[in-house]
Amino acid sequence: MSGKDASPYTGSGGDIKQGTIAKFMRKRTQLVGFETGLNKHTQYAIEFLDNAIDAIESWWWKTDSRPRLQDALDPALINEVRDRLKDELYDSIALSKQLEKDTRAGKEVNLPPQKKETLDDKLTQFRKFVVPFRSFINKREPLVVMKLTEVFMPDLVPLDDEEGFKVYEFICFDNGVGMIPKDLDKFGIYLASSKSEKLRQTRGSQGFGAPSAFSDAQNTTGKPIFSVSQRFTSKTATVADFYTTTANTKDYVSGPLEMELPFTQGTYIRLNYLNIQYRRGYADIYAEMASLLNSHVTIVFIDPYGTVNIYPRKVKAFPEEPKYAQPHPASIRIGEFQDLLREAGTRDLRSFLTKAFVRLSGNKAKT
Repeated sequence: MSGKDASPYTGSGGDIKQGTIAKFMRKRTQLVGFETGLNKHTQYAIEFLDNAIDAIESWWWKTDSRPRLQDALDPALINEVRDRLKDELYDSIALSKQLEKDTRAGKEVNLPPQKKETLDDKLTQFRKFVVPFRSFINKREPLVVMKLTEVFMPDLVPLDDEEGFKVYEFICFDNGVGMIPKDLDKFGIYLASSKSEKLRQTRGSQGFGAPSAFSDAQNTTGKPIFSVSQRFTSKTATVADFYTTTANTKDYVSGPLEMELPFTQGTYIRLNYLNIQYRRGYADIYAEMASLLNSHVTIVFIDPYGTVNIYPRKVKAFPEEPKYAQPHPASIRIGEFQDLLREAGTRDLRSFLTKAFVRLSGNKAKT
């Protein structure tokens, strides 16, 4: 057949299929750190602590009514938190080891009956969770709280699991900027980020951290994610119990609902995940190191042993808000330059060069 006789292919089908980023990452959460092992506990702390500190800083930069902070955190607030928590906490690791030992020895183990939690149950737990931190909330003292507890779900993992897997409940709370319902609906969706469009010196901006955490939590336990968030300008909080899907959407079990709750701003996330047993020297060390780099925020980390690690705020000054930066001509590659040309809203080359790049004046662009 000659080239002149050739006709374009018009059939259907084909071997190459296009997937979605959510479906791809759902099976590969280990690519961003959520791999079974001691570091996995740390990865949860990393992702949500970064988000929380970002939220607090964002509130500080946006609000017109900043609180008057003392030079450092009042020690009385630390003592108050410890006093209120001392009767509530227990060593979940020791309890787990004892139950595992009894199970292997053939002893009868009595666990409270497992019941399906309702939205009201989760809201009750949220209200109890914030009580010890009431003074922080009322004074608008910059605060992040993370709590990690080993919990028992024998229908999911036996107490004497041969591979040593345990179920953990992870909670993160901050009194930062909070999210409006529209943003909360996008929270946890891959590539959804408030900072991904431009260059800026900031913590996380890719939109992979929380979505991968949610994926790992669902992959390993099948449990939904519970969230509460209230924008600092709003009078009500948005509550939702949801799954994220491989279509990069949310499947709501309950909500989203708007209601009045005992805090004025911030975000609360609660989830469960599967991992090997927690050990000190990983997530706790990360929280301590993060407190040294973010001394304008009080960080509380309650570990599975029931230990309350409080890293108090040391300074009252917040860092300046990072500015968005344009690329420098010397640092850009040819493909990126072509993308900028395609996206440019101007047809004038001189105008394009001065708007697209930093340190490129009109005179330089002209030459």
